[in-house]
Amino acid sequence: MSWDERGGGEISIPLAMTYTITGDSFGVHYDVDLSPLRHVLSCYGKSAPSLPRVGVEMELPDHWSELSWLGCGPHECYPDRMAGAPKRMWRSAVKDMQVKYIVPSECGGRASVRRVEIRSERTGTRIKCWPMASGEFELINASHYSQDALEEAKHWSEVSPSGSTHLFLDHRHMGVGGDDSWSPTVHKEYLVPPKAYSFGTWIKLSKHQPTTVT
Repeated sequence: MSWDERGGGEISIPLAMTYTITGDSFGVHYDVDLSPLRHVLSCYGKSAPSLPRVGVEMELPDHWSELSWLGCGPHECYPDRMAGAPKRMWRSAVKDMQVKYIVPSECGGRASVRRVEIRSERTGTRIKCWPMASGEFELINASHYSQDALEEAKHWSEVSPSGSTHLFLDHRHMGVGGDDSWSPTVHKEYLVPPKAYSFGTWIKLSKHQPTTVT
């Protein structure tokens, strides 16, 4: 994998993916070394560069619109902002996950998630995901807006649904900070340093079986 540094050259990112297939599910394990990004990051914490997130994005048709998860909720919460978010089973429509702040940006995450399920309202099919070894996704998110659209817009009137559902399963996710309004305030323990990471996700597809009444 390579990273184009604003047209000034490429940075090589070593990435290895291992697939495991069982009778009813499959897993993908990632070994990735992100340390080459240390000198090009624009996202900084109090004392060190930080990646915004490390994880997997799944892009699905937009009829995958119903989400449930075992983790913190029901409202938006992040690794350093989840004290008021009880951990239990929660459900939400994907369209209700976003929090429309004045300026569009990353929003609507749910922290400390053991498993997540997304359902197609058209077919009833479900995709269940859970982490391979870490026990929890540090953050999950689902949106009908692409990250590029959110980053480029200055007002929500400039953002349109992408026609897809974007499901994020993050092994690590940077905190949001906010201790004060005049300095970078993400504490060191909530940063995501550019280094080697090893993580994986199990995925199971299950078809809805309608109930027969006799």
